[in-house]
Amino acid sequence: MQKLLVAMQIIFSIAIIVSILMQPSKADGFNNFAAPSQDTFYARHNVRTSEKVLARITVISSVLFAVVTMAINIIK
Repeated sequence: MQKLLVAMQIIFSIAIIVSILMQPSKADGFNNFAAPSQDTFYARHNVRTSEKVLARITVISSVLFAVVTMAINIIK
């Protein structure tokens, strides 16, 4: 049982790392001030939906990681 929980913890930690690294940077505000981009309506909203999905994956993976960590500590 403990080996299964450790394997799940590794999977969730990898999911957290990947989902955080895939999220776009929020630091491009100054670049838009200097040279505003000409994005289309679809491109702006498509990015927002993918950001929402990545944020949800990050939150869900983090909660599951915490639950599995607590379960590992209870089993020991």
